[in-house]
Amino acid sequence: MEDLLPNDGQSFNPTELPEERIEEDQLEQAKAAQSYPIIEDLIEATEQKLTETDSLKCLGIDSAMPAVQVQILSEANKKYQALLVSHIEWLKGLKELYESR
Repeated sequence: MEDLLPNDGQSFNPTELPEERIEEDQLEQAKAAQSYPIIEDLIEATEQKLTETDSLKCLGIDSAMPAVQVQILSEANKKYQALLVSHIEWLKGLKELYESR
């Protein structure tokens, strides 16, 4: 009886990735490499925004404002800063993921 599949003399290696998967991995690596500088720029821009929000001048607070308004603005700014910090951590996580590949 003839073999259904031709034998080219190579032995089967179950741990070896198929060619299609290798090509997909290379495409993913290329996409990640292209996005790496963008991630760096986003981290830098977000850190700059965080630095800017640290200033009362950014909020437009002056001595003529009522204390309640200053308190509301300050609390909202703290929440915004916490959001920026979480974005920075997320972006740094993406950066580490790229670097680990």
